[in-house]
Amino acid sequence: MRIYFNILLVLFVFLSFNSLANDAEQYKGMEIYKIEFFGNKVIQNDRIYNLMAVREGEKFDDEIIKNDLRNLYKTEYFYKIDLLSEIVNDKLLLVFRFEENPILSDLRLQGNDKLSDNDILDVLPIQKGKLTSRDKLEMTKSIVKQFYLMKGFNKVQVEEKITPVGQGSIQYELDIVEGDRGYVKGIVLKGSGQQFYRDILKRLETKTKWVFSGITGRGRLSEDIINLDRSNIRSFYLDNGFVNVKVSKPRIDYIESKDGYLVVFDVEEGDRYKVGTITFAGDLLDDKDLSDYTTLDESIYFNLSKMQQDIENLTIVYGDESYAFANIDPIFNQDDDLKQISIKYNMEKGEKYKVNKISIFGNTRTRDKVIRREIKIKEQDPYSGTKIKASKRFINRRGFFESVDIKEIPSKDKPNYLDVEVTVEEKPTGYFSIQGGYSSVEALLLGVQIQENNLWGYGKQLGASVTVGTVSQNFLIDYGDPYFLDTSYQFKMSLFRRQYEYIDYDRERWGGTLMFGKELNTWTFADIKYRYENIKVDDLTTEATEIFQERNDKISSVSFGMRYDTRDNFLDPTRGISTSLSIEESNSYFGANLHFTEYTGKFSKYFQVTSGHTMAYSFESAFIDFRNTEKRLIVSERYYLGGPENLRGYKFARVSPRRTLSNGEFVRIGGNKYVYSTLEYLYPLALETGLKGILFVDVGQVYEETEVVDKNPWDMKKDIGFGFRWLSPVGPLKLDFGFPLGNRKSDESKYEVQFSFGSVF
Repeated sequence: MRIYFNILLVLFVFLSFNSLANDAEQYKGMEIYKIEFFGNKVIQNDRIYNLMAVREGEKFDDEIIKNDLRNLYKTEYFYKIDLLSEIVNDKLLLVFRFEENPILSDLRLQGNDKLSDNDILDVLPIQKGKLTSRDKLEMTKSIVKQFYLMKGFNKVQVEEKITPVGQGSIQYELDIVEGDRGYVKGIVLKGSGQQFYRDILKRLETKTKWVFSGITGRGRLSEDIINLDRSNIRSFYLDNGFVNVKVSKPRIDYIESKDGYLVVFDVEEGDRYKVGTITFAGDLLDDKDLSDYTTLDESIYFNLSKMQQDIENLTIVYGDESYAFANIDPIFNQDDDLKQISIKYNMEKGEKYKVNKISIFGNTRTRDKVIRREIKIKEQDPYSGTKIKASKRFINRRGFFESVDIKEIPSKDKPNYLDVEVTVEEKPTGYFSIQGGYSSVEALLLGVQIQENNLWGYGKQLGASVTVGTVSQNFLIDYGDPYFLDTSYQFKMSLFRRQYEYIDYDRERWGGTLMFGKELNTWTFADIKYRYENIKVDDLTTEATEIFQERNDKISSVSFGMRYDTRDNFLDPTRGISTSLSIEESNSYFGANLHFTEYTGKFSKYFQVTSGHTMAYSFESAFIDFRNTEKRLIVSERYYLGGPENLRGYKFARVSPRRTLSNGEFVRIGGNKYVYSTLEYLYPLALETGLKGILFVDVGQVYEETEVVDKNPWDMKKDIGFGFRWLSPVGPLKLDFGFPLGNRKSDESKYEVQFSFGSVF
């Protein structure tokens, strides 16, 4: 009977049901005795009924019905809903007729070679296996096209194909012709004064196309990066006193004649303001002059970044007094006549806190204790902002993590206690590399190195390397534990064997080292090292015997060293200082037959010019004092420069004092002292690929015993050069081109090339 009624109902709908819109007034107050649904195949009746407010047995209300229809359409289950009505025995029968949106049974992408399926699917409003509205289907094509345009593909073509595949289901296919990726050919800053034009361009991540863009990706159009640069421009002006600056949404114009894009930023600079008075109010610290911790001074141009840094510094000052949640609120007074911004920092101390529990998250490989020992604050300690900041820095500089985040959360169980949550994101710490060097006159030198810096997650290091060339063979294996036996002492050991076939003699050396060290304070480290080495010099040419002797030497030495290191990262520093001093003594008391004292000093400084741009300066020097040599020339311990680690414009170990032989030829004898310095500038070439460029200047020289160290760098060996640093998908790549400056000797080439290529694991 029920089936019969429904069949009759469907047939009767188009013949006798009246439109609700026409008859709503006459139905007002009438009892609804029945609600029927038909046309729905996927969405069940119970599901629809629960989404509605209208009920059988209740009075008809036009507003309730309208609201129900709106809610049903919001579900996106239905493409079309018809509401039909009929009066039966003075009561109202309501019939909802549905046309459901189809189920997307299959979603296919074709022709997308340069952008992945996942990249495209992430932006689509439709999803495989879900009901799909026709409105969303109509949007999809344009969304994909817009996504490609945003990625710089200005000539993309997108076609769609919709195919029914069974009742209520469709297959949706997008056929994409990507075309070539578009490039930025020009950047315009309208309204920006010439005073800042070049400085702003340097700060922008958007770059114009250059000769190597096909390789590096520089200059590719990216709407995301362009919008980021809008913020970068505004930040620049706020850091230079323009407190009312306005930067409109950037305009991107395709220039057909240049086959590229012109990016236009419209800037309204406004007036430039200086800092007026700086005052402090509220909960002040009795024993602190807060102005000592601020860098923003009166009468200089307002700088938002400096002010934000000052707030952070003040927060740390209060944090060191255990006020973990001190609030520093800057209140501004803008004087438009004097063009000044006065700042009053309102200080709220809050409560003092101690550390309750320290928890570590995100480490699936690295052991908790490896991270915990780098945390400079302990459970039950009074809270310290400086120690929290130092902890993040120390964890980061181990080089094990992509990111480190530390949060302080009030404890739920203990009042005035904090739970410290350390969250890390791990990265590969193993390293495999193939290394080499080449010059126009030197043969190829190849090497293989494997290194793990976080062995089994315990923070230990283990590495081995083999280098083979036409004149040399080297083998090295080393092991290090920065927290030996879970103490504050560091332990390192190494075993090595090195062979070198010089033009005039051969040299073989083998041995090993043992080192123990200890951290004296946050940044200072001291160590003691023992070295044993056996050295053999033989196969001398007749001419070389005029200077050298065939001999076996044995070194047994003890050295003491001090190191001060504030670098933010050991592997890839961007700021900080590293300096070290050492003295090494080899004599008969330790079992050596080669006696000497060696002094070595090194200094390096790193600092960020702007985001992603790093300057690095290094200086090193060494001096060795030989004894009991019987006036013979000690070959093994003398100094040479040149190669990938110092003077990059010269061949390996070719910068050296020389002695002329009786046949008119010369031999390099090395020196007993040297100086070397370099200045490097690292800058991003392509933000999205991680490719960096490097410019460098090297200066250095090696001296004999009888020579005085020349302090004039322009009388030393010097070179300039450029190179690349790229963390490629298959591993890090290093490539340097060095060009010597000044007069070259006959055996010195016009340039040198050094490279290394490896992979991480």
